[in-house]
Amino acid sequence: MPGVGTTAAPSWTVHDGNSVWLAWKGSGTDTGIYVSSAPSLQPGSNGVYAFTGQAKVLEIGTSASPAIASLNGTLYLFYKGASDNYINWATMASGSSTWVDQHRLVLGNSVIATNNNQNPQTSAGPTVVAANNCLYLFYKGADDNMIRWTVTSGGANPGLWAFETVVNTPNGNPLTTVSPAVALQGQTINLVIKGQSDGNLYWMTYATPVNSSDNNLDLQTNGAWTAQTQIFSGVSAYAPALVCDGNGVIWLAWTGSNGGVSFGGIQNNRWIGPSNRLGIGSSDRPALISTGNDNTTIMMAWKGAAGDGGIYYGTMIGPQVSAPGGGLADASNYWIYSNCNPIKGLTVIIEVTQDIVYESTSVGTSKGLSFQLNAFSKVGPNIIPGWQQFIYNINTANSPTSDFNGQFETWPGQTTIINGKPVSTIGGVPTNGSDLINLAADVHSLLTNGVNGIPAGYILVISLGTDGGSNVNSATFSVTAPNLNGGKPYADTITPINPNPPPVNQLDSSLPPALQGPIIQADLAPILAFQLVLVGPDGCAVKLSSGAGTITYEASAATPLTALNSPPSCINNVTTGESANSVYGTLPQGTSGSFLQTFKVSS
Repeated sequence: MPGVGTTAAPSWTVHDGNSVWLAWKGSGTDTGIYVSSAPSLQPGSNGVYAFTGQAKVLEIGTSASPAIASLNGTLYLFYKGASDNYINWATMASGSSTWVDQHRLVLGNSVIATNNNQNPQTSAGPTVVAANNCLYLFYKGADDNMIRWTVTSGGANPGLWAFETVVNTPNGNPLTTVSPAVALQGQTINLVIKGQSDGNLYWMTYATPVNSSDNNLDLQTNGAWTAQTQIFSGVSAYAPALVCDGNGVIWLAWTGSNGGVSFGGIQNNRWIGPSNRLGIGSSDRPALISTGNDNTTIMMAWKGAAGDGGIYYGTMIGPQVSAPGGGLADASNYWIYSNCNPIKGLTVIIEVTQDIVYESTSVGTSKGLSFQLNAFSKVGPNIIPGWQQFIYNINTANSPTSDFNGQFETWPGQTTIINGKPVSTIGGVPTNGSDLINLAADVHSLLTNGVNGIPAGYILVISLGTDGGSNVNSATFSVTAPNLNGGKPYADTITPINPNPPPVNQLDSSLPPALQGPIIQADLAPILAFQLVLVGPDGCAVKLSSGAGTITYEASAATPLTALNSPPSCINNVTTGESANSVYGTLPQGTSGSFLQTFKVSS
């Protein structure tokens, strides 16, 4: 933002569903609070918002970051005093352009004014979030590091605030030295803090509705919080920020002790990440707003790094990897690798948010769909498995039941050109092109409540195990269905080596004798890169009538991942033969321990 500056973190909010408002403390010794607005949720095609010039809010001041929120057309501003620790507030009513100073915040949910006599105090900037027709205000204490909170409703008796309550969990009072981060997911309050004496991030939730009667006389803030749990490991955070996107996914961003900014998200009670937000730095916490349905439309604002008092903004996930030549659809997705090192501990988690429905098959005879984890090994004339497939097949031929099946295959590499065509060879001996290993597992057959495919809420997982030499030697396929099996997954594992009886590889007798007969260790290999695609099963091109969800890619900390739009030179790249009308979301540039990608079905 040209021409403005601050010494603390900015704050912003979505207002009336059609504009954004930004608030910040002045730069240097200027304690004034300033605001600016832009008349759209999304920036222009150049990434720039049409912000108005800065406007000072009354003659008020603060020594910390202000907090801004919008509820029912009214803008609310909360701030610590410039020379004391009291929390003050100001409002701008719907249709007005004038801020009204509400002075010190007074708590106490009583229609008798004299009963409302609590003035909250803090030594850091407060945090406010609007949801469920309420304002939720959180802050650390002025004389201690405990976290307090209060709430007011936009319904009857507006302006009545509940008495403050100290956050208390089964493992004690969470403590922090900086502002807490808060976001609501439905009725659930998500709270993340930086530890009092460390750089770890801790998370807890509160699931009790706080305003069931909507009259501000029943604002229950003394319900149970979950135990605080550490998020990720090895992070060194300064201060966090939270937001909930339009799909109900909670996202977290934080500034590290080195000034870098990172982010992650949570789905089904499991944190995904962290990822680095490339190209930026800050000396304070970032600020997040959601302007759409997923992580690509979460906007982030931040103060510059170190002595840079400038205010900057951009998308939370930062620059995206451009699409491959074949686009992000059908059998074409990113190649994900770890700088050509063997990838260990790879787990792919597919979470279905909209029913995936099979409609028809145009090529082939099978009915259903498959998620193919196509993995690639090292290029070379003596590499035996050139590529590998770990396929989650969903067979819909037995509707109303869908059959969930896993498949483990390894293939010889196409490394020799004979008569101008690539031919699969092993040790220079041409093969018949068949697979080395082809083993299947019946994970489970599930009634799918009239969905001819995979209902929303299902979670499919492919998890690969490796031996001491980094060869992939097992694949576990699982499916978790809501309200079935007590929420536990149905799972099956394929282990090709030394099962009873030993399976036979699929290549013909023209191969060297060592490669005939039972599967052996030489039929396994590490993977250096992989792709995940949603396509038809077993040589089929299928049409899906609906479907959407997310794909999470995770690997061990020793093999961080990077997304590419072309195959790395170290692999034996092969394109799968199945297809479907699937579309994939973009992934951010840079290296991460995990990536979250969206997918959907095109019309």
